[in-house]
Amino acid sequence: MNNWYFKKWAKVLLATALVIGTHHTASSQDYALPDFEGAGKLKPEFIKQGKKLYADHCSGCHGMEGNGKGPGAYGLDPKPRDFTKAVFKFRSTAYDSIPTDADIERSIREGIYGSSMPSFRLFAENDIKAMAQYLKVFDKSGKWDERPVQLTLPPAPAWMHEKDEWLNKAALGKVTFDQFCVTCHGSTGAGDGVGGAALVDNWMNPVKPADLRKAHDIGSGPALEDVFKAITTGLAGTPMIGYNSTLSDDQRWEVVAYVKFLRRSYKNPSMALPEPKQSTTTETSNIAIENEFE
Repeated sequence: MNNWYFKKWAKVLLATALVIGTHHTASSQDYALPDFEGAGKLKPEFIKQGKKLYADHCSGCHGMEGNGKGPGAYGLDPKPRDFTKAVFKFRSTAYDSIPTDADIERSIREGIYGSSMPSFRLFAENDIKAMAQYLKVFDKSGKWDERPVQLTLPPAPAWMHEKDEWLNKAALGKVTFDQFCVTCHGSTGAGDGVGGAALVDNWMNPVKPADLRKAHDIGSGPALEDVFKAITTGLAGTPMIGYNSTLSDDQRWEVVAYVKFLRRSYKNPSMALPEPKQSTTTETSNIAIENEFE
């Protein structure tokens, strides 16, 4: 064979080998993603690691630019989060505040109930931290320069595990629920209230109120303390406001007690609430939250 062909094919094979041999390095470093300056509390030591993890595991839905418009986002309900606004639904902070790092890590680790966001709990803790940090590079609002406004989220009261007192509190919670929540969530908590039919989020995507009878339909999580958190902080970017300054801690826990009743009575329709009577019990409990799926 002519030496020219040997040289030509040798170059082709060498180029192919170089591409294959450097593919992993290229995929971890050379994504067309911006390296923003002034990314607030972003921890730079996680960026290289987070960049690859995001591209491999998050960009399909959230997009390479973090705008929630990845190729896998089509048809998803609810839509993937747009990180460019730094608006997060599930937080332990005030309604208009950025979340804490721990809040973002929890969403990544546990996933989002009732959505297509999976759990990454099998990932190394350092990988979860890296992904949480990398989300901040997409922010165009400057919010990460602010300090999170942390709210107090106490454990469930002891009476939540005492049937008679819990049902009495649930009866009180129904009164509050009918005043503040029934318009969107409906009289049975099924998410079918007349005011919830045409709700949209900040991006004009349709929003359906949660079916409170079903633990897995509440995005903040299935535990009673997750329900309390959602009522307290609200879901930023949606019509669900926070009631931290509107309702007292006792009132919010009473609403949670009523949500617990809705879950139980949905499976056992014969359950009924007593006539509401005031109680001054405010003791909290260290008892683990009972299994709300039973």
